[in-house]
Amino acid sequence: MYSIHRNGFHEKTSCEKTAVSIDCCFCPPERPTNHWKGRKMRFLIQRVSEANVTIDGETVGAIGQGFCVLIGVSEEDTKETADLMVRKMLGLRIFQDENEKTNLSLADVGGSLLLISQFTLYADCRKGNRPSFVKAGSPDKANELYEYIIEKCRESGRPVERGVFGAYMKISLVNDGPFTVMLDSEDLKRPKAGTSMK
Repeated sequence: MYSIHRNGFHEKTSCEKTAVSIDCCFCPPERPTNHWKGRKMRFLIQRVSEANVTIDGETVGAIGQGFCVLIGVSEEDTKETADLMVRKMLGLRIFQDENEKTNLSLADVGGSLLLISQFTLYADCRKGNRPSFVKAGSPDKANELYEYIIEKCRESGRPVERGVFGAYMKISLVNDGPFTVMLDSEDLKRPKAGTSMK
């Protein structure tokens, strides 16, 4: 189990196997006016057999098989960026078929989504031992795009559960595999090796 605060991160206890419980506060910190730019939207996607999020002991979102997705938003991200990320996520074929090959998408297996805003995906650990989070988008920006991402995912027809932006949440999940994928919009927009941009 981990505890994440606005100004730091410390490990509390170890997690056994792939069952994970995380304590998080998801409201991005204030950024200086000369904040670092360049990082784009990030989705940390975990293939799960079950996942849930609680606030003050009350479950506010829970799914069975599907994706538990931690969502990081930068100040430069747009709705177009979110559209690109959502399309890629929903199209990922990372569930096993009858031959135990990762060949099935979320829709193919009737899976659900648990979407959580997570500014700590932008942690900068280059200086000292306390991570900096100034690369994350402002709270207003992050919340706007978080809500938009939830809306677009629901439009796909997949069941969607969510956390509460800015709340202190506890997330429990069973990572199936384990299987974890990091989507970065900057990488998605970059040409594949051996190709050139016209």
